[in-house]
Amino acid sequence: MNLITTQTLTTKDGTRDSPRTAYQCLCKALSFFRKAEIFALFLSTYSKLSEFTRSARNFYRGQDDDMDALNPPFVELPFDLGPEGKGLVTESEHTIEEVCSLKFMARFGRPLFWSMMNYTDDEIVMKGAMEELVLQQDGKNTLTSASRYELHEPNLLPILALRVDLTFESNRDEAVFLEGLLVASSMRTEFSAPEHRQYLRGGYPSEPFLAEAASRVLYNYFATRIDKKFKGRTVSAEERLSAFESLYKEELPRTINFWLSAGLVNKGERGELVAKVLLTVAHDIAVLRRFETHDPKTSEVKPISFSDAIPVIEFLSSLIPPNDLNTVFNARPENDLDGKPLKEAFKNAYVRFTHFARGGDNFVVTDEACLGLFFRAAAIIGHATLAVMDLIIPIWIWDELLSRWSMSGIFVQIKNRLRKQSIHINVENKFGFFSDKNGVPDNRPYITIAMELGVVPPETLPKFASVGRPVDNQPSTSQQICSQKFKTTSQVKVAAPKKLSPHRSVKKRVDKHPRYEIELTGCSPSAYNVVTNKIDYDPLLAYTSFLAEHSRSDELIEAITPASRFKPLDMQFKGTGKPLVDSVQVRHAGDNTQSESEGDDDDD
Repeated sequence: MNLITTQTLTTKDGTRDSPRTAYQCLCKALSFFRKAEIFALFLSTYSKLSEFTRSARNFYRGQDDDMDALNPPFVELPFDLGPEGKGLVTESEHTIEEVCSLKFMARFGRPLFWSMMNYTDDEIVMKGAMEELVLQQDGKNTLTSASRYELHEPNLLPILALRVDLTFESNRDEAVFLEGLLVASSMRTEFSAPEHRQYLRGGYPSEPFLAEAASRVLYNYFATRIDKKFKGRTVSAEERLSAFESLYKEELPRTINFWLSAGLVNKGERGELVAKVLLTVAHDIAVLRRFETHDPKTSEVKPISFSDAIPVIEFLSSLIPPNDLNTVFNARPENDLDGKPLKEAFKNAYVRFTHFARGGDNFVVTDEACLGLFFRAAAIIGHATLAVMDLIIPIWIWDELLSRWSMSGIFVQIKNRLRKQSIHINVENKFGFFSDKNGVPDNRPYITIAMELGVVPPETLPKFASVGRPVDNQPSTSQQICSQKFKTTSQVKVAAPKKLSPHRSVKKRVDKHPRYEIELTGCSPSAYNVVTNKIDYDPLLAYTSFLAEHSRSDELIEAITPASRFKPLDMQFKGTGKPLVDSVQVRHAGDNTQSESEGDDDDD
């Protein structure tokens, strides 16, 4: 039985007193056919299926509960088919101009975009994709109608969820509602619907065309604010570019912080989220500097494209503070005393990423995988088994045609720890990243970046290590204890080349690929050129326990101490108001005396 446009049966017409809708009655009637060789297929172009495909506990049931068959909706849809049945890409057949075109990007992901391009202009299809990314909050489909929270910057939610891979909390009704709203109105994909249907598992898959649309929507959003700011004034290109950079640097982390504090977005790995924001802002600013500074009188004005290949040097110039650029650009490979400076080694190298794709295994650490991700304009989130690296940004070293033998990468390791750790990434020997062409090795260089976001020197370690554990009886509020807003020392370092030991075995393999090591410590303007104020990133990096949401969290530590006595976090021996034991006798070998540790209180 094919049932078409059944969403019209989900609303009550007001002429009957029955609490059930016509749709519920139809489902009840069909449930009696469950043991027969018949099934019903509901077909609909209506995007808001969550309104009537509800969880089992909220769906109407009659007296015969065992006869109700509530199957989860089918969400398996075509993806990565390629136009006209052809393959997606072919190695050593595509130029960089072709790869960066809208028509090439549209072949990835859902077939909607490339099929439309057969009948209309590419830019018109892009404009339509941009319009689809707008969060539609009409009528009852608003977050404020589902909760008491006012959604901060709602238009940025689908954009940032796509570009930095945000996930939503499944234990908050508001977050579940919001994710369903994104699926219904903002091109978010439902990956899986659990059988209980109390929430869905969704996200934005790797679709370079849609990621380009999201990048342009973000640009237009900030451009509108800048036009209002400078309305009636003539501003220079430099002043306009500075306004753009300030909005990218400040608004993105602050907006994500609000969503986190409201419990809508899952924080996940704190350092990973911060790194993705920093790298995304650096990439977009590098694109803006190329686009906003062109002279429209001497060059053709084209729509801005965030999927164009950006020189590695320009990307690093956006990421690294100006005072440290010479140090980074003049750095020589750590494993080659006679290697070229970084600026010379990567003068013809480019990055290209508008979103992040999650790696499934160690295969992502190969030049072949980086080629595939470069085609998709995506950076890679390392698999959980990759202990030594978290993110990979593919690098293309110029060649007439793109192949694995023209690929390298920026390998990022993220640390969010209080104390400095040794970080070393050798993708050549440990992972075999580089492929030999026809058995002949080459010397493609690569870059490693260690982002030590939470490192503080020992003398500045926090006075409070966790809830209910004060030091030197210094008072503090619970917010200071739970949020852990630490002071960090920020700096940029590069590794110097190492001299080979005269006793080194000649049989031991020598690295063939120059490795340039950069270390960024802290998360402030002195470590990153994309950070305006360290306070913007403190909440993202801070350790926060569930006691931070305590109903009296604004009061002093005495208010939270009773809650900490339950040992909800770990075994705490100080600050709980009671000693661990009243008296402990310690006898040393050969000593007949006894020492007694006095308790704070004689009561039980």
